[in-house]
Amino acid sequence: MFGMTPAEFIEKHAAEYAPFDFVFVDADHSKESVMADITGIWPYVSPEGLVLAHDVNPETVQDTEKGYCGDGWRAAQELLKSHEGVVLPYHPGLLIMRKRETWGPIA
Repeated sequence: MFGMTPAEFIEKHAAEYAPFDFVFVDADHSKESVMADITGIWPYVSPEGLVLAHDVNPETVQDTEKGYCGDGWRAAQELLKSHEGVVLPYHPGLLIMRKRETWGPIA
């Protein structure tokens, strides 16, 4: 749509189009790329917004090769240490993260 990398979009346009209620990440499947995409867009996600990432549950060693799930699944494991979310346990997997800013009833 924009003809640029996610990093370029975040740098040039994210603030202009924010806040995002829903972001879907299906990048090059490397841990570094998945981390950069999610942590880069995270400040622009709306309160209670969702960020999803694809290909984060490899079943076999072959699935961890570049072009399949790569090592992007490692980013999901790392992100879930500090963010609310879950990986749907099917292959190739889906990470769902929620940007929770409040707990309990919203006044």
